[in-house]
Amino acid sequence: WLSYDEATDKVFCEICCSASKMHVPLPNTSRDKDSYVAFIQHGFVNWKALERLNSHEESNLHSAASHALAAVEAGVNIVAACSQGKQKQMQEARRALLTVLSSLQYLACQGHAICGHVDEEANLNQLLTLCADDIPELKSWLNCTTYKWISHDIINEMLSIMAYNVLHTLMKEIHEAVFYAIIVDKTTDISVREQVSFCFRIVKEDLVVEEISFWLLHNRFYLSTDKCRGQCYDGAANVAGHRCGLQALVQEEEPRAVFVHCLAHTLNLVVQDVAQSIGMCRTFLSLIGDLITLVKASPKCLVWFEKFQQEEDKV
Repeated sequence: WLSYDEATDKVFCEICCSASKMHVPLPNTSRDKDSYVAFIQHGFVNWKALERLNSHEESNLHSAASHALAAVEAGVNIVAACSQGKQKQMQEARRALLTVLSSLQYLACQGHAICGHVDEEANLNQLLTLCADDIPELKSWLNCTTYKWISHDIINEMLSIMAYNVLHTLMKEIHEAVFYAIIVDKTTDISVREQVSFCFRIVKEDLVVEEISFWLLHNRFYLSTDKCRGQCYDGAANVAGHRCGLQALVQEEEPRAVFVHCLAHTLNLVVQDVAQSIGMCRTFLSLIGDLITLVKASPKCLVWFEKFQQEEDKV
């Protein structure tokens, strides 16, 4: 494929020059631009760097030009051939990206850590390396030096998209329900940041009650209060107050949204009062706590307790 120009004492690539004269679309990366300038536009003259000849022969530019000329000799439409090659490249990249997404989804659903102390030890990278043995497209994708789409920012963005998709699916189910009730409570996480938990209670078409819980910081549901038939909170004044509490504000919008004081919270308050007032009850509850600690600390006792629970369930 080498063509020597005696007048300029330079070497050109005959295949690439022919493809360029035919206005064939050729790769346009930085490395391809160097080959284009050296072997098509100005000619190659650096005789001390003959390894550039092998480098050009293995380049995408030379390969694309060779395929284009072969297509012309075979009577194939060059544009169609390039389009087919591009479509194949897109399909391979799409399959590799879907594998990255499915691997990330698996780790997230199983509750496994995604990152490690170093990227090479991360569960995601190890899982992708394992999958690459059976998926050639993924292996070439991971060997890319310019992009892999597995950086920390990209992974966080993928997780956010998955979380939003789950939230959207659940909210669609709530929107399709005829009526719903809400249970709201708030707590603080390990970073002492307040979070609000929403639990929606809906009735399916087969009259089966289903509860859907969300832990939220900043989200909007766009739910109509016309379908709200119940609301349940603890005894705090900001939610249970009969004048300015949340339940009163909701009932102003929808009077049929009946407020119920959380029974679990009421039971907890009763147990606290009983334990403080009656010493025998306090001692009994302490004994129960010690028994639970003992069972959890002993593998044999834990196995025995699980068998006992299974027998109770059968009864």
